[in-house]
Amino acid sequence: MNRQTCLLNPQTEEICWIDLVLSGTPIEAASPSRDRLNKCISCQSFRDAMMRSMGRRSSDRLITDAVDRLLTVLANYNTELTTMAGDLERRMEEQTVLKTVAESLLNVQNLRDCLRVFLTGVTAGEAFGFNRAVVFLVNQPRRALEGQLGFGHVDLKSYSETWSHITRSRLTFSDMIREILSQRDTPDNDLTELVRKIYIPLKAEFGLLPKAVLERKSFRVSELGVEHVTDRQMLRIFGGRPCAVIPIISKEHSLGALVVDNPVTSNEISADGISILETLSYLAAAKIDNLILQNQLEVRIAELQHLHALLQDNQQYLVETERLVEAGKLATTIAHEIKTPLVTIGGYSRRALREYRKGDNIDHDLEVIIEEISRLEGIAAGVLEYSRRRRLNLTEIDLSKMISETLDILEGESVYNSVEIERNLADVRLVVRADQDRLKQVLFNLIDNAMQAMPDGGKVTVSAGASGGYVWFRVDDTGSGMTPETIDNLFVPFYTTKSVGSGLGLPVSKRIVADHGGFLEVSSSLGSGSSFTVNLPSGKKD
Repeated sequence: MNRQTCLLNPQTEEICWIDLVLSGTPIEAASPSRDRLNKCISCQSFRDAMMRSMGRRSSDRLITDAVDRLLTVLANYNTELTTMAGDLERRMEEQTVLKTVAESLLNVQNLRDCLRVFLTGVTAGEAFGFNRAVVFLVNQPRRALEGQLGFGHVDLKSYSETWSHITRSRLTFSDMIREILSQRDTPDNDLTELVRKIYIPLKAEFGLLPKAVLERKSFRVSELGVEHVTDRQMLRIFGGRPCAVIPIISKEHSLGALVVDNPVTSNEISADGISILETLSYLAAAKIDNLILQNQLEVRIAELQHLHALLQDNQQYLVETERLVEAGKLATTIAHEIKTPLVTIGGYSRRALREYRKGDNIDHDLEVIIEEISRLEGIAAGVLEYSRRRRLNLTEIDLSKMISETLDILEGESVYNSVEIERNLADVRLVVRADQDRLKQVLFNLIDNAMQAMPDGGKVTVSAGASGGYVWFRVDDTGSGMTPETIDNLFVPFYTTKSVGSGLGLPVSKRIVADHGGFLEVSSSLGSGSSFTVNLPSGKKD
């Protein structure tokens, strides 16, 4: 017996439900599915069968009419449920994409990978499925939008190859993310190459992109034209087609814009589609913002490292130059200092020779010559001490203890010179890595200078402490003080205002302190004494 196939879908070769029932098939076995029931209700054969089954009584007709209405309502409910199920499935796919994008963004370490994950989410067929997407970022110093990356193609014929690869590979969204991030050295596609040439000033008169960024608002157009964008490359890519522009917004500011369209499938860009794109953009914005700041920080660090290298080179150059200048000044000063004793020695030597030849006593002449030679020896020793760079014997020392030991040695000399020495040392141990003998030499020089500044006696106060990452000691005197000119020349070799001394004590002391990585401070005013402070790095902050 030939059975009637479904009149609405004859290509499926499904047997008509009514035909099955009329042929004696039990109704339980012949009951159609929900989807098939919708087709049966709209089928004329089904309605004809219902009309034939109607009884002649009015009650039969009413029941049949009620059944017909109920079936129609059920079919409508079924359609609504199918639509809702589709919407729910799409929402679930969207949430899955959002979750995967969020997890992937946590692991990316650079801006390019971040944008690739973002655009993969926008173009993934499982949820968003836009055919094409490009992203622009704001260049704040230039106040412009600059094209960064594009997913899709300018040449629409290239889509078939891309989609065939995805279909053949049966890639899930997570697979796509992994594949995209693994392609480190993949050349840019034609869309990215074009997009990176686009530069749009961040002013509303230059079209929808800057307007979306400035107003923090999405836009959707049915046909992109010159009234929407002014850039010719943008018109080449998106011109004449529906598209949408979505701002990329962080909590603080607008970072850029996303542009999407569907040039192949021509799928409508709905309000719901824009809403979910805004969610995805906001999700990516925080990571994009962090990576932009990271890039800026890396650039600043690189600049600072470059500047530091330049400063080191310049510092070395200045040090060498300063040494040459210093050597020149030193040579001039030495020549001046030894000229007088040499002239004296020469004069008295010739005089002694003449007197010796006459048989006269030359003891006085020889005494003067010896005295001048001793002076020259002192100058030579001072020059050697100043110019020689001795290696420091660094050990951990207690500064307060070292000061106390030095003051004990100077006690007799201070009493002889009617000078009172007061100690004002910290109660705690002041530990510093230093060459103890060299620091003692500095302290000797400073106290000796202080006592010489008080020929009629006075008071020297020696203090010590720690602050700002430095351990320090200070020598104060109650002498007559110094003029600004004297202070400016204190550390010039051989400069002295005293009748005795080589003028090298303070320059040598300054060099010793500098060799320890420290510095020497001086303060003085006429009539109120002077103060010298030695600061040495402690190796730790307070």
